[in-house]
Amino acid sequence: MKKITLLAISALLANTLSANDAAFRLGTMIGSAIGFSTQKSSKLSSDASHDKKEQASNDEKITDFIASNINKLALESAEGQGQTINALSVMMNKNNKVLARNMQTNFNSIFLSPTATAKEISLKIQAL
Repeated sequence: MKKITLLAISALLANTLSANDAAFRLGTMIGSAIGFSTQKSSKLSSDASHDKKEQASNDEKITDFIASNINKLALESAEGQGQTINALSVMMNKNNKVLARNMQTNFNSIFLSPTATAKEISLKIQAL
């Protein structure tokens, strides 16, 4: 009886909702009928949202750090080493030697624009 009811409901949903909505709702109904919960998928969605917010917050911290240390960072980038680059590499979760070498190699494109903002510099460094 449950199978017939579920099939009838799925046919109704398929006619009134998009395929994705119908599949999700049908899956939710079937899961409820056999005792599964959608709580896990909700948690995964919540975790993904939290990760995006955390990444945005980290990007802001990196931009603030670059703005506060722009002169030291430029000097160390020209040299290819330094404590400011090391600190930045930790914030960015990158290897400090690789980051320093990439910043030195790309120094002109990162720092030589007279109108570059800390955000623009941050984006260029993070793209390395």
